[in-house]
Amino acid sequence: MAKGISVHVGVNNPKPSFGVNPLLGCVNDANTMFQIAKDNGFEAKPPFLNKEATLANVEAAILDAAGKLVAGDIFLFTFAGHGSTKPTTFSVAEPDSQDETILLFDCILIDNYLRRNLWSEFKKDVRILGIADSCHSGTALSEQPPPPTAPIVSSGKSTAAVSVAQATLPRSYRTLTDPPLVIQRPPVICKYDRAFSEADRKRILEVSPEIHNEMKAKLKPLLPLKATLLTLGACDDLELARDGADHGVFTKALIQVWSNGAFQGNYEDFIEDIGEKTSPEQHPILGPMVLNPNFVNQRPFMIS
Repeated sequence: MAKGISVHVGVNNPKPSFGVNPLLGCVNDANTMFQIAKDNGFEAKPPFLNKEATLANVEAAILDAAGKLVAGDIFLFTFAGHGSTKPTTFSVAEPDSQDETILLFDCILIDNYLRRNLWSEFKKDVRILGIADSCHSGTALSEQPPPPTAPIVSSGKSTAAVSVAQATLPRSYRTLTDPPLVIQRPPVICKYDRAFSEADRKRILEVSPEIHNEMKAKLKPLLPLKATLLTLGACDDLELARDGADHGVFTKALIQVWSNGAFQGNYEDFIEDIGEKTSPEQHPILGPMVLNPNFVNQRPFMIS
């Protein structure tokens, strides 16, 4: 019989020395995702919240699951908190010259480290489902950026993050093979956004160099995964995700669509229905670049 293990992270308040804007709904998001996992038969580890959401704790929990799961099993990882981007060298793997990141209590965790050092440890044909409710989260859990195709002409809208793709796509969500979003102007972070700025990033690296240098030194080469990865991001890599007093906008929509398990569609239906509730401000992303149809066609959170 197939087995499911889940790990949930919610960070409203990273280390005070990081100086980032506190959030409101992330702990609630993590607790809710924990309950959904538990209700669906996952061996759900108690959520890592705020001070508990350290790299050591999160990494140990993921690697512990990787050691226990075998072909046909499923691992669920959810994150709610701050997200951002980090400049990196242009390459085939990173045509946007950006790494997407999430902020744990004690460090910035880049997509590369998750993909290369953690997801890589799962055995062949284990399913990994990653869900991120954070800014710039389209590829935050997958390290697979959009293809370097020509951008579309902007529609001239004045919102912080603008997509003209929605006008040409018959759906409310995006995949990583869609034409890139066009941003009318750079996103301006406000206190209701789950983002941290470039100035925040530099300050975080200055006050905690050891942990970040260690991650950089330990980073493995990018190799094909043995496991099958599917990710749901709250928004495109170029967009901001909105926080809320009770839940993030994305997680609140997810809860409504899931409807205590009444939802009966597949992951594509799931992300589309969520997107209908978050668009046009946020365009949820279904990834990675190459989707496994067998995984996508399953009902969300099902173990068997």
